[in-house]
Amino acid sequence: ISDWSHCIHDIPENSKLIQKWGQVQIPSCRVESVHFYEGTVLNVAFDRNIGHAMWDHLLTYLPHWYEFRFGKGGSNHKSSGDFPFDYVVLNSVKNCLSKNNSSEHWYCQILRSIDAFGVAEELPVDGTNANSTTLVCYENLLTLHLSLPRLNHYSMESLPNKNVFDAFRDVLFKKFKLPRYWKKGRRDNLVASLGGTLSNHKNNDQASIQ
Repeated sequence: ISDWSHCIHDIPENSKLIQKWGQVQIPSCRVESVHFYEGTVLNVAFDRNIGHAMWDHLLTYLPHWYEFRFGKGGSNHKSSGDFPFDYVVLNSVKNCLSKNNSSEHWYCQILRSIDAFGVAEELPVDGTNANSTTLVCYENLLTLHLSLPRLNHYSMESLPNKNVFDAFRDVLFKKFKLPRYWKKGRRDNLVASLGGTLSNHKNNDQASIQ
């Protein structure tokens, strides 16, 4: 506690560097207590913006989710998968993974639907207020490399492939009880409920609602 407070407040060069680089140090005031979490924690810092959440977080995490849940080659038979962390902290949305009083944020619903983090427990958001006097520490903190990398800098193995997307689709469809293949009766009912008409394409497997 004394080391943190001394570093932030008593060394002018440190505070000047923080301001120069436009950074935010939390807590920004003198610390009075420390909250220490044991075990391995995954920091899920997704942006609430739909584009950033989808492209900068979901698509970068899906390959990890696939390996954690299904194992290499999709051979993991554990129903809950094998996730290398015990806890998850989400600073963007409160109660994102909670089954009780859970957030209705669309991205949280996707995360819950695919069991994105296995049985990892969601930790309360502590110390995110700049005026907080509690310093939050973790024994082992994992963070995601956000945003899809450029292909010439990273191998294709780090990008989601067809197996990953297929597994993601199948889990979501099963969770929301959506049919994988449309039967003619179901399709006609959907069209009628939408007040549209069905037009078939040359490809019999495709159709559009007008």
